[in-house]
Amino acid sequence: MQSMMLDAGFLLLVSCILHFYYLSKGQEVTYCDNSMNYTSGSAYQQNLNLTLTSLAANASLTGYYISTVGLGQNPNLVYGLKNCPGFTPKEVCHDCANSVVTKIIQRCPNQKVAFVFNESCLPQYSDLPFFSTADIVIKLVFLSPQNAEDPVLFRSQLGSLLGNISSNAAADTSRLADGRTSYTSSIDIYGMAQCTRNLTGDECLRCL
Repeated sequence: MQSMMLDAGFLLLVSCILHFYYLSKGQEVTYCDNSMNYTSGSAYQQNLNLTLTSLAANASLTGYYISTVGLGQNPNLVYGLKNCPGFTPKEVCHDCANSVVTKIIQRCPNQKVAFVFNESCLPQYSDLPFFSTADIVIKLVFLSPQNAEDPVLFRSQLGSLLGNISSNAAADTSRLADGRTSYTSSIDIYGMAQCTRNLTGDECLRCL
Protein backbone atom coordinates (compact mmCIF):
# COMPACT_ATOMS: atom_id res chain seq x y z
CA MET A 1 0.00 0.00 0.00
CA GLN A 2 1.39 3.39 -0.93
CA SER A 3 2.56 5.49 1.97
CA MET A 4 1.21 8.99 2.52
CA MET A 5 3.52 11.68 3.85
CA LEU A 6 2.34 13.34 7.03
CA ASP A 7 4.31 16.53 7.47
CA ALA A 8 6.00 16.55 10.85
CA GLY A 9 7.59 19.90 10.20
CA PHE A 10 11.29 20.36 10.75
CA LEU A 11 13.53 21.42 13.57
CA LEU A 12 14.96 24.83 13.02
CA LEU A 13 18.13 26.66 13.84
CA VAL A 14 16.63 28.74 16.58
CA SER A 15 14.60 27.45 19.46
CA CYS A 16 13.46 28.00 22.96
CA ILE A 17 11.03 29.76 25.21
CA LEU A 18 10.98 33.54 25.01
CA HIS A 19 9.39 34.40 21.66
CA PHE A 20 7.04 32.16 19.68
CA TYR A 21 6.06 32.60 16.03
CA TYR A 22 3.47 30.27 14.51
CA LEU A 23 3.69 30.24 10.73
CA SER A 24 1.90 28.67 7.81
CA LYS A 25 3.62 27.53 4.62
CA GLY A 26 4.91 30.48 2.64
CA GLN A 27 4.98 32.92 5.55
CA GLU A 28 8.12 34.50 6.97
CA VAL A 29 9.07 36.29 10.15
CA THR A 30 11.40 39.23 10.71
CA TYR A 31 13.15 39.85 14.02
CA CYS A 32 14.68 43.27 14.72
CA ASP A 33 16.48 43.93 18.00
CA ASN A 34 15.63 47.50 18.93
CA SER A 35 18.04 47.65 21.86
CA MET A 36 21.06 48.57 19.70
CA ASN A 37 20.99 50.90 16.70
CA TYR A 38 23.54 52.23 14.23
CA THR A 39 23.70 55.65 12.58
CA SER A 40 23.04 56.06 8.87
CA GLY A 41 26.30 56.53 7.00
CA SER A 42 28.35 55.08 9.85
CA ALA A 43 31.16 52.54 9.56
CA TYR A 44 28.76 49.91 10.90
CA GLN A 45 26.30 50.53 8.07
CA GLN A 46 29.11 50.27 5.52
CA ASN A 47 30.22 46.97 7.05
CA LEU A 48 26.63 45.71 7.16
CA ASN A 49 26.11 46.46 3.47
CA LEU A 50 29.30 44.56 2.62
CA THR A 51 28.23 41.66 4.83
CA LEU A 52 24.79 41.31 3.27
CA THR A 53 26.21 41.55 -0.24
CA SER A 54 28.67 38.79 0.61
CA LEU A 55 25.95 36.57 2.09
CA ALA A 56 23.73 36.96 -0.96
CA ALA A 57 26.58 36.20 -3.35
CA ASN A 58 27.99 33.14 -1.60
CA ALA A 59 25.27 31.34 0.35
CA SER A 60 23.76 29.50 -2.61
CA LEU A 61 27.04 27.72 -3.39
CA THR A 62 26.70 25.35 -0.43
CA GLY A 63 23.52 26.59 1.25
CA TYR A 64 25.63 28.00 4.09
CA TYR A 65 27.97 30.95 4.49
CA ILE A 66 29.39 33.10 7.28
CA SER A 67 31.12 36.45 7.03
CA THR A 68 32.82 38.93 9.34
CA VAL A 69 33.39 42.43 8.01
CA GLY A 70 35.15 45.26 9.80
CA LEU A 71 36.27 48.70 8.70
CA GLY A 72 37.70 49.97 11.94
CA GLN A 73 37.41 48.41 15.37
CA ASN A 74 34.52 47.29 17.54
CA PRO A 75 31.70 48.24 17.78
CA ASN A 76 31.74 48.46 13.97
CA LEU A 77 32.37 44.78 13.19
CA VAL A 78 29.44 42.93 11.60
CA TYR A 79 28.97 39.17 11.85
CA GLY A 80 26.69 37.63 9.24
CA LEU A 81 25.34 34.15 8.56
CA LYS A 82 23.14 32.75 5.81
CA ASN A 83 21.72 29.23 5.86
CA CYS A 84 19.26 27.40 3.63
CA PRO A 85 17.52 24.21 4.82
CA GLY A 86 19.01 21.01 3.48
CA PHE A 87 16.15 20.35 1.07
CA THR A 88 16.41 23.76 -0.63
CA PRO A 89 17.63 23.72 -4.27
CA LYS A 90 20.60 26.00 -5.00
CA GLU A 91 18.62 28.28 -7.28
CA VAL A 92 15.89 28.73 -4.65
CA CYS A 93 18.52 29.45 -2.01
CA HIS A 94 20.10 32.02 -4.31
CA ASP A 95 16.81 33.75 -5.12
CA CYS A 96 15.79 33.77 -1.46
CA ALA A 97 19.15 35.25 -0.43
CA ASN A 98 18.88 38.12 -2.89
CA SER A 99 15.30 38.86 -1.93
CA VAL A 100 15.68 38.63 1.83
CA VAL A 101 18.82 40.73 2.22
CA THR A 102 16.84 43.61 0.72
CA LYS A 103 13.91 42.98 3.04
CA ILE A 104 16.07 42.85 6.15
CA ILE A 105 17.36 46.39 5.52
CA GLN A 106 13.87 47.70 4.77
CA ARG A 107 12.26 46.06 7.80
CA CYS A 108 15.08 46.63 10.29
CA PRO A 109 16.49 50.08 9.45
CA ASN A 110 19.36 51.00 11.77
CA GLN A 111 19.10 47.86 13.96
CA LYS A 112 22.43 46.18 14.76
CA VAL A 113 20.86 42.73 15.20
CA ALA A 114 18.27 41.21 12.87
CA PHE A 115 17.18 38.14 10.94
CA VAL A 116 14.51 37.15 8.45
CA PHE A 117 13.31 33.57 8.37
CA ASN A 118 11.17 31.72 5.86
CA GLU A 119 11.09 28.11 4.71
CA SER A 120 13.84 28.67 2.11
CA CYS A 121 16.53 30.67 3.88
CA LEU A 122 17.69 32.35 7.06
CA PRO A 123 20.01 35.37 6.90
CA GLN A 124 21.04 37.00 10.15
CA TYR A 125 23.57 39.54 11.33
CA SER A 126 24.79 40.98 14.61
CA ASP A 127 27.37 43.30 16.08
CA LEU A 128 28.43 40.45 18.40
CA PRO A 129 30.03 37.11 17.45
CA PHE A 130 27.40 34.35 17.51
CA PHE A 131 28.83 31.67 15.21
CA SER A 132 29.64 29.14 17.94
CA THR A 133 26.54 29.59 20.10
CA ALA A 134 23.06 28.16 19.53
CA ASP A 135 20.31 30.78 19.46
CA ILE A 136 17.90 29.80 22.22
CA VAL A 137 15.82 32.99 22.23
CA ILE A 138 13.49 32.59 19.24
CA LYS A 139 11.26 29.65 18.43
CA LEU A 140 9.64 29.36 15.01
CA VAL A 141 6.86 26.83 14.43
CA PHE A 142 5.43 25.86 11.04
CA LEU A 143 1.94 24.44 11.36
CA SER A 144 0.63 21.66 9.15
CA PRO A 145 -3.05 21.79 8.13
CA GLN A 146 -3.28 18.03 8.68
CA ASN A 147 -4.45 16.61 12.00
CA ALA A 148 -3.44 13.23 13.39
CA GLU A 149 -6.34 10.83 13.84
CA ASP A 150 -4.61 9.25 16.85
CA PRO A 151 -2.76 12.11 18.60
CA VAL A 152 -1.35 9.93 21.38
CA LEU A 153 0.23 7.46 18.97
CA PHE A 154 1.38 10.27 16.68
CA ARG A 155 3.13 12.15 19.50
CA SER A 156 4.83 8.96 20.64
CA GLN A 157 6.12 8.08 17.19
CA LEU A 158 7.04 11.67 16.41
CA GLY A 159 8.96 12.08 19.66
CA SER A 160 11.03 9.00 18.95
CA LEU A 161 11.72 10.12 15.37
CA LEU A 162 12.77 13.64 16.32
CA GLY A 163 14.98 12.34 19.11
CA ASN A 164 16.80 10.06 16.69
CA ILE A 165 17.30 12.60 13.91
CA SER A 166 18.36 15.29 16.38
CA SER A 167 21.13 13.03 17.67
CA ASN A 168 22.12 12.11 14.12
CA ALA A 169 22.23 15.75 13.01
CA ALA A 170 24.41 16.74 15.96
CA ALA A 171 26.81 13.86 15.23
CA ASP A 172 27.14 14.58 11.50
CA THR A 173 29.55 17.25 10.25
CA SER A 174 26.82 18.59 7.96
CA ARG A 175 24.62 19.11 11.06
CA LEU A 176 21.75 17.71 9.00
CA ALA A 177 19.73 14.52 9.27
CA ASP A 178 16.35 13.25 8.19
CA GLY A 179 14.32 10.13 8.71
CA ARG A 180 10.90 8.57 8.85
CA THR A 181 8.90 6.27 11.03
CA SER A 182 5.61 4.42 10.66
CA TYR A 183 2.46 6.02 12.00
CA THR A 184 -0.04 3.54 10.60
CA SER A 185 0.25 0.74 8.07
CA SER A 186 -0.30 3.26 5.26
CA ILE A 187 1.06 6.54 6.66
CA ASP A 188 4.65 7.48 7.51
CA ILE A 189 5.91 10.45 9.51
CA TYR A 190 8.85 12.28 7.95
CA GLY A 191 11.17 14.62 9.81
CA MET A 192 14.33 16.65 9.33
CA ALA A 193 16.69 18.24 11.85
CA GLN A 194 19.31 20.83 10.95
CA CYS A 195 21.70 23.18 12.70
CA THR A 196 24.00 25.69 11.11
CA ARG A 197 27.41 24.14 10.52
CA ASN A 198 29.22 26.64 12.71
CA LEU A 199 27.82 24.95 15.83
CA THR A 200 29.58 22.17 17.68
CA GLY A 201 27.75 18.87 18.01
CA ASP A 202 26.94 19.58 21.65
CA GLU A 203 25.56 23.05 20.89
CA CYS A 204 23.50 21.65 18.03
CA LEU A 205 21.99 18.94 20.21
CA ARG A 206 21.28 21.43 23.00
CA CYS A 207 19.38 23.63 20.57
CA LEU A 208 17.43 20.79 18.98
